[in-house]
Amino acid sequence: MMANNRYEKLRVLVVEDNAFVRSLVVKVLYNIGIRDVAQAADGGAGLEQLSASKPDVVICDIAMTPMGGLEFLKAARAGAGIDVPVIFLTSHTEPDIVMQAKELGADSFLAKPISTGMLKDRLDCVLNRKSDKRPPPGNPA
Repeated sequence: MMANNRYEKLRVLVVEDNAFVRSLVVKVLYNIGIRDVAQAADGGAGLEQLSASKPDVVICDIAMTPMGGLEFLKAARAGAGIDVPVIFLTSHTEPDIVMQAKELGADSFLAKPISTGMLKDRLDCVLNRKSDKRPPPGNPA
């Protein structure tokens, strides 16, 4: 797939406890042109990477231990005060979980398994919504 200049400077954090799924997501991101990808195996490590890598977008699983995606999002939005778009990549699409995630500030959902086109569409959607509030991806605030 041909890389798009819009994605070349985009920084993405992937928070996923399953190493195989995490590597697939990274490969899909690479296929659409994203080269700056930080990774974390749970929400706690994700919070550390959030501060260290300063991503433009976070792609996060919900069901992880010891800190899951909902706890990660709550901490990122409240304690850290970080307003980075968060896309939940999950097999947990039950209405109560979706509602809880939206109340915590989730920007989008993507049900597993994913495809390159679906992930690209979600990225475009959250980036377009945030574009008037944030500096362009890859630029310091």
